[in-house]
Amino acid sequence: IRNLIITSDGFGFEIEVTAKVAKLNCSFYEVPISYYGRTYEEGKKITYRDGIAAFYYILRFNLFCTRENSFKSLPQIPEIRPAALTSE
Repeated sequence: IRNLIITSDGFGFEIEVTAKVAKLNCSFYEVPISYYGRTYEEGKKITYRDGIAAFYYILRFNLFCTRENSFKSLPQIPEIRPAALTSE
């Protein structure tokens, strides 16, 4: 994570981090949370423009961003070999 080159903020931040970490073939684990969305009367500020921006960020970081330009230096990922192969 320390080597990630982050260029966006707002809604794009989560998409950028997820897309770049996924380029390392890391596993993701979902953690359940409680969420109660606000109504427009309570101050909900998200609009269709935010959805369009999210779609733009998904395309940008998945199609046009390579693994090499996503990190200051590429992390070393240990090769995990099945136990049957390591006993030889």
